[in-house]
Amino acid sequence: MITCREIGSGTNTTNDADQTITPTDNSATGKLLIMYVAYENANIGGGDTYISIKDSYGNAWTEIFSVVNSSGTINDGTVMRSFSTMQDQNGLTTSDSILLSFSTTIEALVHIIYEVDSTNILTITDSSSTSGTGSSPTITTNTIDNNNIVICAFGRNSSGIITDDADTSNGSWSAGISKTKFATFLTQELHSQYKVVTASATQTYNPTITTNSIYNLGWVEIHEDSSVTSSPILAPFMICEKCQ
Repeated sequence: MITCREIGSGTNTTNDADQTITPTDNSATGKLLIMYVAYENANIGGGDTYISIKDSYGNAWTEIFSVVNSSGTINDGTVMRSFSTMQDQNGLTTSDSILLSFSTTIEALVHIIYEVDSTNILTITDSSSTSGTGSSPTITTNTIDNNNIVICAFGRNSSGIITDDADTSNGSWSAGISKTKFATFLTQELHSQYKVVTASATQTYNPTITTNSIYNLGWVEIHEDSSVTSSPILAPFMICEKCQ
């Protein structure tokens, strides 16, 4: 059976080109981590200044997707990125760190980390993202297969009330996680929920907000192969070709 839990969420504490993220709970070697981050578009032309990601043990991290919402001006929007690792070298603990490096100073960065676990092989089979402006953020997935999990996120360049998506179509959404970093130039906010689906169908993720925002949304689907028992050595995590 596939399970999911948060092992870390928070905001940055320093204005720096190197941003350190620390888990708030321990994980273990061979367990899949999915991380969402949102931060300002600090490039002069409004673009993303991300360079690289690494952690305390040199685990292999894979970028699932990245999306920028900007009209072409520095700090006028927001960036969202999603990453994964199977912690192939060592499991991260509360004593370890993940380092995101940028080519410019980052003032506002928020993150949410999930651990997805199963006794079987886990595969990221699909993902996508979109951008928008206004007060009605929404994204619809491709068909999520029965018993798979979909993890969604919403990031914006402002703050305010966010009400969880509460539909129960083919499964129930988890309680939402929201983090906000207030900054001098640009506040960043990140919200996320997941659902283990009970029948194959598309899923629509549309948390409710009350103010107009510049935002990004994204989702990641993870499949559990119940026919194959996983092992950190013999059966490593896989990511589908179209998600890379």
